[in-house]
Amino acid sequence: MFHNYFKKTLILLAFCSVTLASKAQDLLHYWNFNSVSGTVTDVPADYSLITGATSITYPGTGDGYMDDVSGDVLNAQMGADAGNGLRPRNPSNPSDFLIAFP
Repeated sequence: MFHNYFKKTLILLAFCSVTLASKAQDLLHYWNFNSVSGTVTDVPADYSLITGATSITYPGTGDGYMDDVSGDVLNAQMGADAGNGLRPRNPSNPSDFLIAFP
């Protein structure tokens, strides 16, 4: 019994040490999709800490496309309103949903 208690205490202490030692994380890329209107083929990031091409695309042939949908506060970061969301539609076998960022 003492062995299990010691083991659990040791695990808890290790977890607390790792949690306290972790550093703050930076937001690198962010899409809020509020600029999406109608059917789109490319959605650039609304914010990017690192310079370079950031986008969400759905290239290929077939019926696959992306369009706007009513958004909510789930992705509303950095003071953005709960505007639109992005909805990939009609998955097509030769199409790929790509999120590209440096």
